[in-house]
Amino acid sequence: MEVDFLLIGKGLTGQIKRYDYPRDKLRVTELTIESANEPVIVRPVLVFDVIQHKFDGKTYAVAIGASTDSVQINALIDRLKPQPIPESLLMKGDPYEQK
Repeated sequence: MEVDFLLIGKGLTGQIKRYDYPRDKLRVTELTIESANEPVIVRPVLVFDVIQHKFDGKTYAVAIGASTDSVQINALIDRLKPQPIPESLLMKGDPYEQK
């Protein structure tokens, strides 16, 4: 099932992408539109670590590609309002859960 992933780092901080859940890594490619007359520029695949982050009684999927802390994550969730992970997808005792 697809859920919202809040991206942090690698030039994508604050973006929300929908991907299948659960996963422990997230690979993101950037979509670019280029002229047929220009040489092709290869965009690298960006890899993020995925954690579950609790905020305001709900659990969110956060993809981390840079150093961060719970204050920054909470502020982004509060401002951007991603959809939390549905309770039916949460596993008890998940090792990726951040308290």
